[in-house]
Amino acid sequence: MLISTLTINVWIQSQRYLFRGSLRDFTLDTLKLDSSFIKGLPADNYATGICTALIKMAEIMDLNVVAEGVENSRQLEWLSQENVQQCQGYYFNEPVTLTDQETSD
Repeated sequence: MLISTLTINVWIQSQRYLFRGSLRDFTLDTLKLDSSFIKGLPADNYATGICTALIKMAEIMDLNVVAEGVENSRQLEWLSQENVQQCQGYYFNEPVTLTDQETSD
C-alpha cells in the first residue's frame, strides 16, 4: 500500500488539532517523539528516517525534544547521538502512580 499523504496530529493540553498549515499559529516549546517511532530504533530505516526528520524539524524550530518509550540502550545511544536530551520509558523506570511517587519522596 502506498501512502501519498501524511497527516500530522498535534495534541495540545488534551485538545487534538489536525495540522493543516496552522502549526505556526501555536507557541510550541517541545516536540514529543511517540513510542511508536522509538520502537524500531535504530535498526528500522523508516523509524530512523521519521525520527531524524522530526528531530531536525525541532532543531530548526528551536524546540526541546522528548523521546517516549525508550526501552533499551541501543535506542538511548541513537537518541543521544541525535542530541535528544530528554527520554522516558521502561529503560529508566516502570511507570509509577502519583501516590507511589509521593510515597518515595
